[in-house]
Amino acid sequence: MQSFPENKKGLAENLASAFCSIAVFLSGEKIGGIKAGSLFFFAVLIAALFAYYMYPTLIILYLIIIGGIVGQIAYFLICKRQGLGDYVLQTGLTYGGMAVGWWISYTFLGLDTFLSGFPIIFGPLVGEGIYSLYRKWYRKA
Repeated sequence: MQSFPENKKGLAENLASAFCSIAVFLSGEKIGGIKAGSLFFFAVLIAALFAYYMYPTLIILYLIIIGGIVGQIAYFLICKRQGLGDYVLQTGLTYGGMAVGWWISYTFLGLDTFLSGFPIIFGPLVGEGIYSLYRKWYRKA
């Protein structure tokens, strides 16, 4: 993480540094051969499942999804110091590729076949390919 300018040091730098340290730990460190972020994600899902049995509402699952999205955006803005437009473009192309693949699969194969799962697997890869082609073209422009 890059350091803050002199006029913004203090509590903001401490919080940003702690957030980036946690993000690096969750994405890189392994516990028993499994990434710490994956273990944390599964622990949160198990806690949400138990909470659903105690309180039959999906608000906890919605909070987990919203928290994950906000955490990812904060990671790009605070730790990587990248613009939000680049992240939104990349995510939109990835999910757009998956949606187009799913639409083609549903049109020609139907949803109850084994092959209907392929767009979910290959759609994001196609979206990433489109995004990389866009970045290559954008650098030349």
